[in-house]
Amino acid sequence: MKDKLQYLEIATLIYFFIRASFIGIGINCVLFYGKVDSWLSALLGMFMGIIPVCIYLKLSTIDTKKHIHEIINKVMGSFFGKIISFSLLLFVFAYSVVLFYDIINFISSEYLYKTPSYIIGAMILVPIIYLLTKGLRTMSRVSIILFMISIVLYIFSIIGLIPAFDSTNLLPFLEDGLKNPLIGALGFISYTAMPIFILLIIPREDVGEKKIEKKVIFTFLGVACITLLAITNVVGVLGIDLALLYQYPDYQMLRRIQVGGFIQRTESILSIQWLLCLFMMISFCLFYCLKTTTFLFGKKVEKIKVYLPYIYSIVVLFLSRILWRNNTMFVNFTIKQFPIFIYIFLLGIPILILFVYYIKKLKSKLFS
Repeated sequence: MKDKLQYLEIATLIYFFIRASFIGIGINCVLFYGKVDSWLSALLGMFMGIIPVCIYLKLSTIDTKKHIHEIINKVMGSFFGKIISFSLLLFVFAYSVVLFYDIINFISSEYLYKTPSYIIGAMILVPIIYLLTKGLRTMSRVSIILFMISIVLYIFSIIGLIPAFDSTNLLPFLEDGLKNPLIGALGFISYTAMPIFILLIIPREDVGEKKIEKKVIFTFLGVACITLLAITNVVGVLGIDLALLYQYPDYQMLRRIQVGGFIQRTESILSIQWLLCLFMMISFCLFYCLKTTTFLFGKKVEKIKVYLPYIYSIVVLFLSRILWRNNTMFVNFTIKQFPIFIYIFLLGIPILILFVYYIKKLKSKLFS
């Protein structure tokens, strides 16, 4: 039991996954499509997001002793299984590159605008590499500590924004119909529910509690509510026109918080919660890549296994600096193209695996 993860550790990872994907990426996608009704997009997406979460939970029960790639091999066969696993490896690695660009850009634009981006990236990679070398147990324990810090800062932010909130900014309601809020809801799902798939790299049996289905769903709904409240505040405090101008409207929103009139730059302290979220998700994405690489290539990478955290980290830093020439290209990519890739890899592939699994199960019943 000591070697198994507590559910609290899983819950904190879910929190970090949802919050990290939404900072500077998911929130812009929802605001772009949902406009004034972005809060409705988040509300619809919160309940619609239960569907992919249930799919992931079902996948994890196919064989509780195996992680997702072993399950894929079992269902799809060794040849197709490895192709699918390698495709997922590339996608999750690409996801980590997107998040890494986001965290470097956020820090350089709001904190260290005179510091070279490579220096910022190198400073972030030092603790990430340390976590990767220590493994899942250390990572999960760190997630609990960082969660406590993050949630305290979040609560303080929400309380501080109450005087600045203007409900008239949420009107008019459904001025352009339900189409745009629904598209926004799909964007919300892609950046909140679907990253939870990455947690399937942890075998179900490695979690101390056996029946976690309801807890996972309620955890998702709880964190989605936090995200819903955040996007409602962004529109309510800034107004939709101003919110669409900023790449990080949630950060600009925090500038409206005043503490007694004598504490300045509170947004710099409160925004640490987002840096913690991005840090944890990037770390876990790279952990997923390391474990998948070891599974796919086995003895072929045994000699360089120790160096893999450094290799992946350096490549992430390098790619995050060369793939997008400017922020406009990055924002357009994360709003219009990247959600499509998320649906293909993190929803399409799991549905395909489940479909093949049930077809094989049905055939075995018919011919037994």
